[in-house]
Formats: sequence, structure tokens, C-alpha cells
Amino acid sequence: MDNSEPKWVISRARFPWTGELCWRVSHPSLPAYFRHRLHLNTFEDAIAYVDAKIRAQAQIDQEPSA
Repeated sequence: MDNSEPKWVISRARFPWTGELCWRVSHPSLPAYFRHRLHLNTFEDAIAYVDAKIRAQAQIDQEPSA
């Protein structure tokens, strides 16, 4: 992986609408209306989300160009 690629960041945060603790996933590819952040209930959910996104991007990158 190129070091200039944006990094996925998982951090502890609070839900904006309730103030409860959660895990925040940050990455520039997330929608701007989420401010490039997604709030999830558990660390496992955050890891699974990031893993799925990275795997999907890797699959797209491996597909031959038309």
C-alpha cells in the first residue's frame, strides 16, 4: 500500500445525538454529509466495516480496466 493513501482511523467518540460512547470510523471516502465519519456501537462493528471497505476496494483495484 502506498504511504500517501488516506488512512482509515478508528477512535473512541460519543454519538453526536445522544452523547453515548461509541466507535468512530474516519476516512475521506465516507460521505461528506457524515463529515467523513461514521459512528458505530462496537469496536467489532468498526473493524468489520473497515475490513469490508478495504477488501471491496482491493477487489475493485484488481479488476482489469476496460
